[in-house]
Amino acid sequence: MRFAWHPDRVNVLQIAESNDSLSALTAPVLLSSDYETALGGNGAISTIPCKTGVGSYFTLSVLLEKKRPGGSKGRASIERFMRAYFPATVKTLGCARRPGGEATARHE
Repeated sequence: MRFAWHPDRVNVLQIAESNDSLSALTAPVLLSSDYETALGGNGAISTIPCKTGVGSYFTLSVLLEKKRPGGSKGRASIERFMRAYFPATVKTLGCARRPGGEATARHE
């Protein structure tokens, strides 16, 4: 699991599909969710605009090193995890969505 803050928006699908990325996913697809999320057979990447002192975007990557790619049961488990964990993490960081999709940290 990796947490990152960025000054600019990142394209999670582009990261997930990159062979040069430490967060490369197997057969990634974009999820329909409140956050930009790429889901693969071996992990997921989610990002949200969240202005803090260290960046304007927060990204969480989960990569299961020993997971064999492909299984629909595994992919469904990863999706359930990210749908629960990412929003909770964003909330813990003090980021809250504003109308229009913007998020900002309460503790700036």
